[in-house]
Amino acid sequence: MIYLNNAKTTVKKPVYTESYNSTPADIKEKLSRILRCKACEISLTESGTEAMRIALNMTLSQGDHLITTHLEHPNIKNLLEELKMEGVEISYVPVNAYGTMDYDKIEALIKDNTKAIVVSHGSYVTGNVSDMERITAIARRNSILSIIDGCQTVGNIEINLKALSPDIYCFSGHKGLMGPVGIGGLYCKNSLGSDFEKSISDETKLARFDSALEFILDRGTYGIAMVPHRLAKRFFESVTGMDHVDVYGDFGTGDRLPIVAVNVKSMTSVQLKQRLLKDYDIVTEVVYEEENGRSYVRVSFGYFNTRRDVNDIVWALMEITGQMDFYLLS
Repeated sequence: MIYLNNAKTTVKKPVYTESYNSTPADIKEKLSRILRCKACEISLTESGTEAMRIALNMTLSQGDHLITTHLEHPNIKNLLEELKMEGVEISYVPVNAYGTMDYDKIEALIKDNTKAIVVSHGSYVTGNVSDMERITAIARRNSILSIIDGCQTVGNIEINLKALSPDIYCFSGHKGLMGPVGIGGLYCKNSLGSDFEKSISDETKLARFDSALEFILDRGTYGIAMVPHRLAKRFFESVTGMDHVDVYGDFGTGDRLPIVAVNVKSMTSVQLKQRLLKDYDIVTEVVYEEENGRSYVRVSFGYFNTRRDVNDIVWALMEITGQMDFYLLS
């Protein structure tokens, strides 16, 4: 099996050392080095979604107004819908054809009761990375909170929370950080005052997460991130040279996630995903973009993928589209 769905969860993990004796304090110290913040500003949660739930519930209440986009992850959209039912007003920043928000339109949406801007640092659909410094500067200038979903970005790009300066930054442990499912966390600039580590009682889970963080720190966050990025770039270069294949996202920016969203003409995204799995044993994901009503096959690379994996999915797409151009191979 060729696993190219790392944006959902990484399957291959760093080798776990059973003798690892881990505590929440150990993990927070390592996370602080990866995120470039203070360990006391980090709290552990049971998932990235749970971290976002905590962040939203502790900052927003009936009568407040928040700003977001239609590009958020479905789990976060569900949380925002719950807030809407509780009397929180929501406005959406317009998005262009490349899946990038119109930053110039943010301040026009701010009202007297605006409490926060809630956006993802990186798109789970296209791999676009938002200009977080610009977003947090707008928030500070207008005295509103910046609540950032970093579940896709942490581990996949270098993060410097001191420089980005969000008020709250949430993240998942089982994606780019290559830890187990069931652990995540949040950074709060002024610390939380509540201890969420009590929900993380599984010592094996803590040890596995600690091992993964040690693996990342040992190789360097830049070194870990560059492997899947190079593979994604190679795949992008191949598919953009193919007839009958459409590629979505903004590839004109410096920062991106190792994600390439594609469609094959004359096939639905579901049909393409099923064909890749059935005939080529390649695992991808169908993702949806509410803003334009379209769906895509998301190909997302991880640290343990190889150039052979890129060649295999390029070969599969060449066969599916009937174009055997060997120059497209890596």
